[in-house]
Amino acid sequence: MSLADKDVFTLYVTEDALAEYEDVLHRPSIRAKNPHLTDELATAIVETIRNHAVLITETAARFQYSRDPDDEYILNLAIEHAQYLVSRDKDLLDLMDESRQDGRDFRRRFPDLNILDPVAFLHVLFPEAIG
Repeated sequence: MSLADKDVFTLYVTEDALAEYEDVLHRPSIRAKNPHLTDELATAIVETIRNHAVLITETAARFQYSRDPDDEYILNLAIEHAQYLVSRDKDLLDLMDESRQDGRDFRRRFPDLNILDPVAFLHVLFPEAIG
């Protein structure tokens, strides 16, 4: 049973996000790193996400990100609906770096959103497992 099955958190997605997940799971570079990842498993992963997520159809464009405009939709989704955005994307994670001007500006505008990598998010969910 996965964390999604246990309703440990609420996952918000858009159709664009689901399409991107599907695309990423079919990339040769991802398949090379994950030889067990078949077309059937990729489809099952996306369907699991779809079945456990809240599908958001419209999101206000509250933030423009010139460094990576392709990520704006996911940032705006998170700004509007989430407390955490979980990603390994360095462009997104850098928005939490207050030593950077764009990080300071983002934190000032959106102090309630935390962008974390998956391991850091698991530590938030299960702090007792840390030590």
